[in-house]
Amino acid sequence: MKTLHTTLPRMTALALGIALCSSPAVAGSFALTTQDVAARSQANAGIGVLGGGASAVYSNPALLAKQKGTQASGGVTLVMPSTEISNVAGGLALLNPTGTNQGDMVDNAVVPNLYLSHQADDHATIGLGLYSTHGFQADYEETFTGRPLANESELTTVTLAPAMGFDITPRIKAGFSVNLSHGEGTLSSNPSSTGGQLLKVEGDDFSFGYTLGLYADATDNLKLGLVHRAKQKYDLQGDVTVGTGSPSAASLIITTPASTELSLGAQATDALGLYATVTYTEWDVLQQVQVESGLGLPAEQLKYKNSNTYALGGDYQVNPMLKLRAGVAYDETPTVDGFRSLRLPTTDRMLYALGANVALTANTKLDIGYSFVDEDVAKTNGINPLNGSTVYTADFKNSAHLLMLQLSHTF
Repeated sequence: MKTLHTTLPRMTALALGIALCSSPAVAGSFALTTQDVAARSQANAGIGVLGGGASAVYSNPALLAKQKGTQASGGVTLVMPSTEISNVAGGLALLNPTGTNQGDMVDNAVVPNLYLSHQADDHATIGLGLYSTHGFQADYEETFTGRPLANESELTTVTLAPAMGFDITPRIKAGFSVNLSHGEGTLSSNPSSTGGQLLKVEGDDFSFGYTLGLYADATDNLKLGLVHRAKQKYDLQGDVTVGTGSPSAASLIITTPASTELSLGAQATDALGLYATVTYTEWDVLQQVQVESGLGLPAEQLKYKNSNTYALGGDYQVNPMLKLRAGVAYDETPTVDGFRSLRLPTTDRMLYALGANVALTANTKLDIGYSFVDEDVAKTNGINPLNGSTVYTADFKNSAHLLMLQLSHTF
């Protein structure tokens, strides 16, 4: 089903598009990188070469070819975000001097994942994954100064991904997954100071994508992984209503960007492994968002730029029962100063992570992890799309704590 139901003032017709742009499954913005707890415990350093079990369905399908027997893995991540707002200025602050800017508009969230893999023969393994690639939620207080531009925003996604990994040579493996994603978004804003909600947008759509992966044991101590995740397009069609007017046909197309990821792993000693990953994301597919209708609704400019994420990490095998992990990453933002929306108050950030892998039995392992996300100060601009004027500016300081748990079993 493809739906776009909207009741809104002319100024904010593009809210749904902003939500879908807020959190693709790659670096920058409000991405979810919690699909593999082992990798996330190293800030995703080496995600394409770790080979941590059935979760290879997401991290690198080629790694499935290294899995033996039948494996199952399930995990959960608790995300605890925090936002502080300061230095508020602009026309909306002058019009509403009693307005508030409390921050902390994003609630805690629990993000699960589930994977299965089965060795089909000596050279191929099939798998299935169920996980969320991106999600976003923000609910400003009733007295928020910027309420005319942004009030409530929420996006949830679920991806079902059948996958296969297979041998090309004894040292080189390839794999792929087909990704069926469902996204559902709700947004609202309120230009009225009376508390009456004048805008609400709800939409959902199915989208298809794919992931391609390669893995190579370059030497006995050096391994390489290359993963490409394709862009995905959401095509929402429905009605748009302005004020008290009659509904009109409308359509909105959102394309989330492709990414390419190169991972390197080196076994420095029998106990110590070192890892690095660079991810390039083609964010320039998001230059603006436009609702197509006969009403002449204005486009909202995003002017996103391509970005990179750089991660370094390592693991240390303390004994046969315990492996420790740690990592750090620098994540560039795709947003541009002067066009940073209140629904996307994000900028460059650092990610710090640590964790452990515990062998509970010969066939059952537990990964636990912690991560801290620390963003630079994001200078946010609330822009009236009718005339391009800035009506709300503020500094947003975002951070988040993540607690992660994943259980894996080989049958």
